[in-house]
Amino acid sequence: MSDLYEKHKEKLSKAREAIKNRKEWSAYPEMPSEKHYGEGAKQKGEDDFHALLGGTYKFKVPMQDAEYVQCNATSPYGIDMGMQYPKLDKTILLERSQQAQREWRKLDYQTRFGICMEMLERLSQQSFLMAHSIMHTTGQPYMMSFQAGSPHALERGLETIAYAANAIESTAPTVEWNKVTGKDKEGKLISVKMNKTFKTRGKGVGVMIGCATFPTWNGYPGLFASLSTGNSVIVKPADKAILPLAITVDIMREVLQEANISPDVVQIAIANGDRAYTQDIVQDDSIKMIDFTGGNTFGDWLKKNTDGVQLYLEQAGLNNILIESTDNFRAMTSNIAFSLSLYSGQMCTAPQNIYIPKDGIETNDGHKSFDEVAGGIASAVEKLLGDDKRAFALLGALNSEDVDKRVNESANSDKTFVLGMQTVNYDAFPDAKTAKPQLIKVTQNDVEIYEEQFGPIAYVIATEDAQNSLKLVCDSIEQHGAMTTSLYSKEEEFKNKAMDDISDAGSPLSVNLTGMVYVNQSNAYSDFHGSGLNPAANVCLTDLGFVAPRFGWVTVREQTN
Repeated sequence: MSDLYEKHKEKLSKAREAIKNRKEWSAYPEMPSEKHYGEGAKQKGEDDFHALLGGTYKFKVPMQDAEYVQCNATSPYGIDMGMQYPKLDKTILLERSQQAQREWRKLDYQTRFGICMEMLERLSQQSFLMAHSIMHTTGQPYMMSFQAGSPHALERGLETIAYAANAIESTAPTVEWNKVTGKDKEGKLISVKMNKTFKTRGKGVGVMIGCATFPTWNGYPGLFASLSTGNSVIVKPADKAILPLAITVDIMREVLQEANISPDVVQIAIANGDRAYTQDIVQDDSIKMIDFTGGNTFGDWLKKNTDGVQLYLEQAGLNNILIESTDNFRAMTSNIAFSLSLYSGQMCTAPQNIYIPKDGIETNDGHKSFDEVAGGIASAVEKLLGDDKRAFALLGALNSEDVDKRVNESANSDKTFVLGMQTVNYDAFPDAKTAKPQLIKVTQNDVEIYEEQFGPIAYVIATEDAQNSLKLVCDSIEQHGAMTTSLYSKEEEFKNKAMDDISDAGSPLSVNLTGMVYVNQSNAYSDFHGSGLNPAANVCLTDLGFVAPRFGWVTVREQTN
């Protein structure tokens, strides 16, 4: 047991209690206040970020023999993010991961937990630096960049360590074993006595492939699940979102060296557009697990080309809203408007398809026609984003040229718009690529609604009736996958049936959200992110099944009589 474990064991104990009772709890302050992070922390984080731009990112604990390569990128807000990062030859990278793995997996689990907890603590201290790095690599708005990029991501990392502790401590480490095997000639019992020890061992090198939109929030669960269970990890960032994970690996390597552990337990792999570099790494025989969040193209390639490797995949899906009725029409439309607008619809949990009966719904304001419901949502979006400063705080910027192209092609099509696309002007970032949500009126037979339109594009879909809506939603979940589903109904019989059917289809479900909680949000220790029960993801972040397969048990027994 290490001093670091003693330092952090109370926090780990609270995390373990939280994943058991599922009540609200947090370990890392989510508000960007210097009350929590220290006087001057906010300005220092911003200054440190700007000091990195255009330069060479040198790790405090270098990756020896790495060649610095220029990685050119432009922030979605228009800032030049070109920097040099260390890139190792893939053969050397893999060899060092294997070597470090042998040392790391032999440590007692409490020592590993202490080191991982210290990594989280050090990362928390750099939350303002992380916020700016997330904002300008992903396009997230600032508050989201701070919260999702640092404290909320750290909570998910801690959550996996808590599950690792539960998995490992579910079994006694040693036992004095005694079994009666028969009787001797005098009738006395014959027994065999043994001392048994049960040891855990990590399965091998893991690769965490970062996504372009949420590199830390989606990345930390797999990263810390692998580390805490005794596996070394190669971190491969998305080409446009390298900086957040470079900062992460830098801090982790420093903590490892201070603990007299090989820093190569965690390394970074800079592909810089070289797809073969990544493919060769993940196909190496030493790789035993891969965590990937991203599009279907590479996810499907991994499925076909990495036989025998444990894959933890979150891919594209279609998130639906089913509206049957409501007892608070204004609050419902406001809540939906916020969900459609947050980060310009570029979240894996953002809703896209809104199913409404063609004859309308019953509300607290009387019957509303289909067009009135669709118009109410559109009006709520316009009101929410009518002020550019508020729009800046919610929309952020479009993450990539692909998203920008998609939303502009949609906006210039001959579709029937309830709400057409508009851009926003950000005074501080005049070159930012922006777009308010489009709301498009369609029928259930329109093909495009059954494909993910990543970005601020949503559809209001006229259905025969609420029962038809429910069938379409469940069919969509089973065929196309969903990370979230939202239901609005004040009719108990329909609501209960919908809750049963949607749950059975395998999608997380939110019911009658009208306040300050949104379908996009997933809370650590309480909400399971995804389910692993539909095509959008083959895993659930985070549960015991996400963590436990990363290690195995070895029984050592010695006869003592």
